[in-house]
Amino acid sequence: MILNVKCLSILIIIVLFKPLYSLASFEEGLEAAKNNDFDSAYELWKKSSDQGDPASQFNIGLLYVMGLGVSQNYKEAFNWFEQSAIQGLAEAQYHLGLLYFEGLGVKISYKDSFNWFQLASDQNLPEAEYYLGLHYIKGYGTKQNFSIAARLFKSSADKGFPESQYHLGLLYLNGDGVPQNYSNCLKYYELAAESGYAEAQNGLGWLYHNGLGVKKNLNKAISMYKLAAENQNDQAQFNLGTIFLNKDSEFYDIWSAMKWFSISAEQGFPESQHNLASIYFDGVGTVQNFEKAYKWYKLASENGLVKSQKMLSTLYRKGWGVDKDIIKAYMWLNISAAQGDLNSKNLRDEIQNEMTEKELIKAQSQSVECMKNEYTNC
Repeated sequence: MILNVKCLSILIIIVLFKPLYSLASFEEGLEAAKNNDFDSAYELWKKSSDQGDPASQFNIGLLYVMGLGVSQNYKEAFNWFEQSAIQGLAEAQYHLGLLYFEGLGVKISYKDSFNWFQLASDQNLPEAEYYLGLHYIKGYGTKQNFSIAARLFKSSADKGFPESQYHLGLLYLNGDGVPQNYSNCLKYYELAAESGYAEAQNGLGWLYHNGLGVKKNLNKAISMYKLAAENQNDQAQFNLGTIFLNKDSEFYDIWSAMKWFSISAEQGFPESQHNLASIYFDGVGTVQNFEKAYKWYKLASENGLVKSQKMLSTLYRKGWGVDKDIIKAYMWLNISAAQGDLNSKNLRDEIQNEMTEKELIKAQSQSVECMKNEYTNC
């Protein structure tokens, strides 16, 4: 959760924000917080908050977010952030925007989150510039505008904010709002990667993997992918698996491929689930195991991956790794066909010739229900 990750450090750094008045209780509250005495910090900041100090009001909001010295309560946090934000404290405006953005203590409102991020961004807060940029990328609370997003990311990136550095690099990669420039993409990915930002480490690996903005270098790609993978980036784990799975590569290593696909698959990455299932299905470099193939094809199918849905149908049709079930076989092909896969349509029509009218009606009904449930509990 965004707020919980960032608030504790801000609670200590808040010493940089001076109260509007010379309030001993504010300073005493800071000392109490540094000593992890949050009960006292709350009482002291409450005194200065009652005198209208925005920094104290903001700090109380953080205590409610973190559940320190008080029970966690996002509605209370919202109230305190709002009092501080109205007085112009940028950090409070930013955090109020986060509450609206995430729907914590208040109903999600992208219009309101946009407005508060805008106010904090006007005070050059890099975190707010980043989130405001995201709003322009997604068209949240405003009209989509990649050029404005690029300017905001650039301003935030120049202040060292890694998320903005990565997203600016992504804009350069795709040519959105800026001219496509792989060298600039590389530059900003490198900056964010140096801060340990996993998405940037993965992106940097991808540039080296494909030779974009830099000479192709699989050793370097593997190195960057591993950094991201060790930071739990499921895409990087998948990318490592694909390198090790390539039989034509000097890096071919089926056990390493299975290791990284497994880690990524456990995190719910559908492409890794599919590849792991296919390794077990084909028995490539390991013992053929239809039961494990079924498990991973099923999970990938529930994540909406068409090619896994087709393979799951095959397992049901043949009774490999699961009880033979012509109705389920038809259902999964019907679902993948509904997503525009022509091969699934042809296979579905072929299976239909093997079914009774009663089985066909049931399979079609189950298809509709499964799609309503977003492919779960099918």
